[in-house]
Amino acid sequence: MGTTVSQYPSHKISPEVDTKWNCPACSADSPNSAYPICMECGKNYLNFVDSQSKVPSTKSWQCDLCSFNNHADLPYCTNCNRNQIAQNERELHSAKTSRLSSMRPKSVAVRDRRTMDASTAEKLSRDVIAFCKKNKMPFVDDGFLPSDQSLGALGMKREMQWLPLAKIAPSTDLDDNGPWTIYNSPEPSDIHQGELGDCWLLAALALITERPDMLQHILLTKTVNPEGVYVVRICHHGIWKAVLLDQYFPCTQYNTLAYSRAARRQLYVPLIEKACAKIFGSYANLSGGSTAEGLQLLTGAPTDRISLHPIDDVVDFDIVWAKLLSACESK
Repeated sequence: MGTTVSQYPSHKISPEVDTKWNCPACSADSPNSAYPICMECGKNYLNFVDSQSKVPSTKSWQCDLCSFNNHADLPYCTNCNRNQIAQNERELHSAKTSRLSSMRPKSVAVRDRRTMDASTAEKLSRDVIAFCKKNKMPFVDDGFLPSDQSLGALGMKREMQWLPLAKIAPSTDLDDNGPWTIYNSPEPSDIHQGELGDCWLLAALALITERPDMLQHILLTKTVNPEGVYVVRICHHGIWKAVLLDQYFPCTQYNTLAYSRAARRQLYVPLIEKACAKIFGSYANLSGGSTAEGLQLLTGAPTDRISLHPIDDVVDFDIVWAKLLSACESK
C-alpha cells in the first residue's frame, strides 16, 4: 500500500493552502502546492513518496533527525527535509574525530601513572627472572653496566671491582656471614656512608627508615633472588620511576661494599643508592646535594625548610613549634 503525502508535514500538499513545496529530487521550490509535479525537473512528488516506502534498506539512508528511511537518490529527507550531504559530512567528521581521539594519548593522573609504571616494572622483572632461570644465568643490567662508566669520575681515583652479592664480604662485625635481606627491622643507625659523598641522600634515607611503610613503597622487590633482579621506585623530576637493577655493586679490594651499606646485611641502602646513581648517570654524580632533594627523591612530596638562625629575620619559636607539631600529626 502506498504512503499518503499528508503523513509528511514538511511536504504536505493541500489545494486549500497556497504554499510552496520543495522537490526531493532536485531541491527546487515548486510554486503550486496543489500540483505534485516539479516545474523544474518534472518529477512526480507522489511517485517519489510511494516508491520510497518500497525501497530496500540496502538502497536507503536514514535521517539522523527523524530516523526516516529515504531513497538513496534523494538528497533531502522526504519527511523533514534534512540535507543528506550535510548529514554525511557530520557523520564523516564524527568518525574522524572519534578516530583521532582514540589515537591521541590520554592524560593520566599521577596516581594512575605510578600504579601503571609499577605494574609494568613488576611484569618486566618477572619476565627477566624467567629468562635467567631458563638460560641458567644471572641478570646483568645493560642500562647500567658494572663498569667504570657507571662509576663516573670516581672510577679513576682508585681500583674498584664489581661483585655480585654472593661474593661480597661482611662490612662490619654486625654483618656476620648471615644471608642478605632487602630489609630486616631497619633502623636509621643501620645506615653507614662509604667513600661516596652522598650524605645528603643517606640523611634523607635515615628519615625514611623510620617509616617502614614508605620503604615498602620504594622497594618493589621484597626478597633477595638468585637471578639478581631488583626494582626500586624513585621520584625523579616529580615523576615516580621504577628502576630495574642487577645484583652487582662497587666493592673495595677487600671485597666489601665501597659505598653505602646497612648493618645486618640489609640490601635496601645500596639498592636505593644504586637506583639514584642509575637515574643520574653514575655514582660520581651523587656527590654533593641537599637533604631536601633526597626527601623529594624518596617521597615525591614538596619540602619546607625552616631556618632557626635567619640572618635578616627574627624567629617566632612558638610558630615554628606549631608548624612542627602540625607536620608530625599529619605524618
